Amino acid sequence: MSSMSKKEQQKTLLKSEIVELNQHLGSDIFDYEEPMPLALGVNDELKEKVGDWDEVRIQRFLARYTQRRRYKAALAKPDAKRFHIDGSEAGSVIEPHRERAEEALNPPPKPVKQPSPKAARKARSKSDGSRERSSGKPKIMVRRKTTLAKPATASSVDEEKSKGDLKVVYKRRRIVLPPKDDNKDKD
Repeated sequence: MSSMSKKEQQKTLLKSEIVELNQHLGSDIFDYEEPMPLALGVNDELKEKVGDWDEVRIQRFLARYTQRRRYKAALAKPDAKRFHIDGSEAGSVIEPHRERAEEALNPPPKPVKQPSPKAARKARSKSDGSRERSSGKPKIMVRRKTTLAKPATASSVDEEKSKGDLKVVYKRRRIVLPPKDDNKDKD
């Protein structure tokens, strides 16, 4: 087993393929350190010149070669020119290709995800300190004194504390609501 990482193996493979192609073509069009932008359709030129490489190997090589950061930096230069595999100039890099290369080099910052309304309420309630929840403690329910029509039944209440205009009721089982007013039903 090799002690090299997958990235290092890919780098070594690409370098060896560059050397092999340059020897076969008799030119230095492929350079690992300072790549030159290739002409559009260079894969067809390579199929003609390099007969012992199949189409899949050529496609994989070109994908590895052109997806590198250094190649994209060469494309993003304002005066970048494209080249055929024999070294002759094939024209300038068109603006959409240059822009796409710049975007790949400098991706826009990811938008900050806004919390959902439920998460925002949860964060506010935690920052208020009005509700607390932990695995070992009973649930805490906070109600204003003015909203309590009748106190909760004694069977479900373990402890009650008054703090200013808030009444904190500690419960262990279920929430027991006060009975409805009979006067409201008659209306």
